[in-house]
Amino acid sequence: MVRSSIDELSGKYKPLGAEERIAQLFRDFDKQRVFCTSSFGTTSLLLLHHLSRIAPHQIIHFIDTGNHFTETLEYKDGLAEILHLETRSLSASRDVHRYTRKNETWKTNMKYCCFLKKLSPLEKVIGDYDVWMSGLMKWQIEDPTDLRIFEEQNGILRFFPFIDYSEEDFRHFLHSTDLPMHPLVERGYTSIGCVQCTRRGYDARGRKFGIRRSECGSLA
Repeated sequence: MVRSSIDELSGKYKPLGAEERIAQLFRDFDKQRVFCTSSFGTTSLLLLHHLSRIAPHQIIHFIDTGNHFTETLEYKDGLAEILHLETRSLSASRDVHRYTRKNETWKTNMKYCCFLKKLSPLEKVIGDYDVWMSGLMKWQIEDPTDLRIFEEQNGILRFFPFIDYSEEDFRHFLHSTDLPMHPLVERGYTSIGCVQCTRRGYDARGRKFGIRRSECGSLA
């Protein structure tokens, strides 16, 4: 998609609220060609809550690295039941999991480990879709300049309905719902990934040591 078309889309969606943006997306694009991923982490509730209301048919893809906290897997199953979500797991092969465990790849080359266990499973299915929806917010990005609701990335259109949300906006949303938060939040985790790469701490500084990445699972 050319830049002018992306700019036009972003301009069309910018005046809309987040719910209106998501609803409009399913009017503008074939719902069968919309792809959605969730880590079922500390901020995933925002997107999942809205999708359950606006597009209950939407399949939520979960990248199962084989190294998630037990609490994350239990949270995924519990939230899916509460919100009536249909989830589908994407995972690397058993050989890849054996290789990374044996070599402790997350210690020697974290970026390569993410490629094997996150990006490769994604790349096998992403070509079947036109739009990839994400719950990313501006306060989660290291360099939040020139933010757009739509971006092209490796041949797919990325859609960020909450990209202009501040941390205050997100906290306001949390106060307005009685849905459960990820259980590790109460233990001081604010960004949760694989067990080996996650520590207690504020935002993404609690994990992904030495890797400057604003969004785990990105194809960038």
